[in-house]
Order: sequence, then structure tokens, then C-alpha cells
Amino acid sequence: LHALISKAGPDFARPPAPGQEAPIIITVSEPRIQIVEIGQTVTFDCSARPRFQTPDPLTITWAKENGVLPQGRAEDNGSGVLIITQVQSDDSGTYVCTATAGQFVVTERAQLTVGRDPGGRQPGGRDPYE
Repeated sequence: LHALISKAGPDFARPPAPGQEAPIIITVSEPRIQIVEIGQTVTFDCSARPRFQTPDPLTITWAKENGVLPQGRAEDNGSGVLIITQVQSDDSGTYVCTATAGQFVVTERAQLTVGRDPGGRQPGGRDPYE
């Protein structure tokens, strides 16, 4: 991106310098760090809005950092909500929400840790002795 911008190019085309405000406000709702048991369902909610009017539509997408979203178990609704069902230990990691409007791109991260239930219950949270 930097190579495409000439010195005479407009300032708004460059990423904001430290201390400057980004052109898109992006937030991931709490809890941004989720620790869940195998088999549970996890939801991450990301919202974004431009700071000023832009002719370009705002898009919000989710991705897994250094990986791919769990195939067949992850749903990115395109409006900032990521739902992962029947989570597995392999799903642990950092998930990245990216908001894009034209040349403006901002990201925010969320963390997922999947572990076993220390109580020995079956996946889904049901006690086999109930």
C-alpha cells in the first residue's frame, strides 16, 4: 500500500500515525478473551463504523490468525458476528476482525482458549450422572 502512494498523495490514504485517529472505529464486545470447554459454542461480536462519510461500503469479516476458521462449524454473518459451534482444542487461538471501507482497513483481535472440563463432564456441559 505504501508503495502506491506518492509523496503528493492525500494524507487520508496513509494509515494513521501513532496518536492519530483511525478513519474507522472498531470494537470487539467483551469478553474479548474467552476460555471455554470442548463442545461449547462461542460468539465474538465486532462492530465498526466510519468516523466520516465515505462512498465505499463498510465490510466486516473474521479470520483466524495463522490459520483458517473451523470449516463447517464457524459462521461469519458478514455483520461482525462470528459463531463457532462444537469448539475443539484446535480452535484455540487469535481471531481477527477486519473492517474495510475503500482503502481504509482496521483490525481488532479476540482470543479463544479451548480446554477440557476439569469436572469430567461430557462435552456440552451435561453431567453423565444426572
